[in-house]
Amino acid sequence: MSNTTATLPILEALNTTYQRIRLLHPEVPNAVIVVGAPGKVRGGQVHGHFLANSWVNPDFQDAENESDVLHEISLSGESLERGAEHVLGTLIHEAAHALAHERGIKDTSNGARYHNKKFKAVAEELGILLEQAPTIGWSVTRISTPTYITYYEEILNLGWALATYRLPEFSVKPKVRKRTKAPMDCGCGDPVTVSIQWAERHMASLRCDDCLEPFHLLDDDDEV
Repeated sequence: MSNTTATLPILEALNTTYQRIRLLHPEVPNAVIVVGAPGKVRGGQVHGHFLANSWVNPDFQDAENESDVLHEISLSGESLERGAEHVLGTLIHEAAHALAHERGIKDTSNGARYHNKKFKAVAEELGILLEQAPTIGWSVTRISTPTYITYYEEILNLGWALATYRLPEFSVKPKVRKRTKAPMDCGCGDPVTVSIQWAERHMASLRCDDCLEPFHLLDDDDEV
């Protein structure tokens, strides 16, 4: 019988990997790493999440003068089944949110769902490649070949550790009435509710006068 929790190797491997990210990118702040259930979401799966200034430990301050208030990086236990390479991508993705926070960059909107071009720039600086999704912006994540090579030892370590993962929860989805209106956003201001039918006719020609970004409709889907 084992005398350790099954998630301990996972947390140790994630910590080792995250500290390697910080070693290569010293601006990335330290964080509490949590593995658990995904947040409630419709139409997609949340692989990870960043929450600033959410943990406190008065004894944590050390020679580097790190704050005793720490950020949280959580990874979905269900998403661990995707394997080491994808988990590394999620961890770097969330590290990019932490770095953007440290730099005072507003990298998301719509309740932290929509990832803008500022986030894309920070994330690519850390070595991941992003694809744009219709409602969540520059969020769909994969690691580049140079990043795979750089973190090869960490990927192997994660591969051994990810023997445990959380089973998905199955539930009956409630019937949802088709929407006729939805919030429209460019990423730099407060969303404006418009008719979906009107938006479908005019969206292609609409751009924000301030940031020059195109407008997009928002919904409740979420990704990494």
